[in-house]
Amino acid sequence: MNLVTRSILAVPGLQRLSRLVAVIAVFSLAGPPIGGLVAWAMMGAAGAHSPEPFVSGSYAEGFLIALATGLLFAVAAWFGKPSWLAAVGAAVLANAALHTATLDLSHPDYAAALMNVAYVFLPPSIVAAVACWWLTRGLVRR
Repeated sequence: MNLVTRSILAVPGLQRLSRLVAVIAVFSLAGPPIGGLVAWAMMGAAGAHSPEPFVSGSYAEGFLIALATGLLFAVAAWFGKPSWLAAVGAAVLANAALHTATLDLSHPDYAAALMNVAYVFLPPSIVAAVACWWLTRGLVRR
């Protein structure tokens, strides 16, 4: 690390902010493939299907959820050292917000559609959030 980088990171607020940006990056980059593997275990593993479509398609399906979860978790980390419950709460809130925003509210079976979407997306999101919390524990320590 050179002198300029060391002096920039010596500012306490900037160092804290850079750690939170790293937390968001971990959630955004590691969360979708972890969620894809969990979705494969839930749906495709019993039929001996390859996990490749679940993992390769995970960024298209889960990047916004992972980004929102990482942002919510970073907000919790800003105010203190969050536990795994903060990661679970962030995943639930991110799923609820994004799926409510994307589903058609005028549909007569809106609640049933939301529950079906939650059944598919929520378990992988929660497992991925807890895994990302575990990966970022060192970044959120004070």
